[in-house]
Parts: sequence; C-alpha cells; structure tokens
Amino acid sequence: MQAVENGPHWRSTVIFLTWDDCGCFYDHAKPPAGMSLRNPMIIISPWAKPTYTDSRTASQPYSMLAFIQHNFGLANLSRAVTGAYDYSNAFDFSQEPIPGIPMTRTRISAAERREIARLAPLMDDDPT
Repeated sequence: MQAVENGPHWRSTVIFLTWDDCGCFYDHAKPPAGMSLRNPMIIISPWAKPTYTDSRTASQPYSMLAFIQHNFGLANLSRAVTGAYDYSNAFDFSQEPIPGIPMTRTRISAAERREIARLAPLMDDDPT
C-alpha cells in the first residue's frame, strides 16, 4: 500500500481493503434482511472523507463494481451492480487530495511468534 501511496498514480487511486476469511471480525449489527454477515472494509484514497464512517448498506462485490461503473461511465455491468450502492457518500472529489499515510513496521517478539505458532493449529479449521 505504501508503494501505491508514494507512486505516480496515487491521485487517481481507490483501494477497497476488505477481508472475510479470518473468522475474527464480526459486526455487532444485524445484517439487513436477505443479506449475510457484514464484512469489514477500509476505503483508502486521497479522495476518501477523513474519519468518515459510511453507514449505507452495501452489497459485495456489487458495490465495489458499482463504484467503478458509475465513476468511469461504463455501460451497465448487471442489474445487481447498477442497483448497488457505490460508496459515493464516502468520497469528496472536491477536497484537497489527502497524502498517503506513512506505514510503520513493528517486529514481532520471539514470545509472540511462539504464541502464534501454538495457536495456529487451532485456527486452521473453519468452525462454520
């Protein structure tokens, strides 16, 4: 991510960072009717509103595709994409572009590595 933020295309970049397989990030809010668990996501872009939490209901992967379709003026990719929320509330394209955030690296101690190795076999099986 740091390479992208420091690269020549940062001013035209949006990164949707999402994950759903770790088994550890479950939302406290009940999903809307007909939808499955909500997945955590971070929007990284010089055009993202700082400190903004977008509470609109999104539908993955259709909402990310809707962002692409709507922002690049593409023909309808599908009904599901066209009707999906496109995260438009999370962006301000009139703001001064936000610079990238410097990333730091932290070494994991030997004790933490041993604990991770001890717990790893317990995390291999998906309980669902």
